[in-house]
Amino acid sequence: MTGSPVLNAILYVLGAVGFAGIVSGLTVRFVGKKLDKNEAIRDQRETARLESELLIHEGLCATGHLAEATAIAVKEGKANERTDLALKHYRAYRDKEDAFMRRQATERLHEAG
Repeated sequence: MTGSPVLNAILYVLGAVGFAGIVSGLTVRFVGKKLDKNEAIRDQRETARLESELLIHEGLCATGHLAEATAIAVKEGKANERTDLALKHYRAYRDKEDAFMRRQATERLHEAG
């Protein structure tokens, strides 16, 4: 390098510190990207969990309405407009649930593959 041993030592220390800074910077960047990816996956799963819970609640409500309409129809001995409306709500719920399940299955297949 240079003729002075003191200057060589200073340059050596600065070089070593610079190299360590580059290595630590790259490490932080790599770990940060991995953490961001994991956080995105957690957010996606949380969104799916919330949607699933809402569907469960909607299904319970639709089933309850259908049970109530059926009980009234049995009591009166005939179907009525409440029965038709309850069936319509239940079918709409089933369509939403089926679409959700298909979407979840497709996402899991793409994650695994």
